Amino acid sequence: MENLRYIRETMSRAGEFTGVPGWGGVAMGVTAVAAAAISGPPDNSLRWVLIWLAEAAVASLIALAAMTIKARRSGAALWTSSRGAPAYRFALAYAPPLVAGFVLTPVFAATDLMARLPGCWLLLYGTALAAGGALSVRIVPLM
Repeated sequence: MENLRYIRETMSRAGEFTGVPGWGGVAMGVTAVAAAAISGPPDNSLRWVLIWLAEAAVASLIALAAMTIKARRSGAALWTSSRGAPAYRFALAYAPPLVAGFVLTPVFAATDLMARLPGCWLLLYGTALAAGGALSVRIVPLM
């Protein structure tokens, strides 16, 4: 029985993360365009930052919901208790650049660099996608 558990855990760690659906990305893009229309160009206002922080929260909820729906439809386990689970490994690679953006946002705001935030956020988001995509199906890391 111990051998069977070892085999299952090994297979789980070797699994590919494929839970990021395209339609979830489209929905996040639509909400980002709406946030851009509402917020306008970057300025040194609290309003501008709050609109984009709200958009980040909405996009996160959309991504989580889309991944959960896709996992349920395919019958795949998205989250398991194993640290080798594909979603866990994806989150470990994806989170650090986003945390860096979270830390840098108030620094940029305090030093009147708000106009530079969109570029910083895009750079860090792209880094997060590349890092998380490295654990995805074979074609994603090549893109």
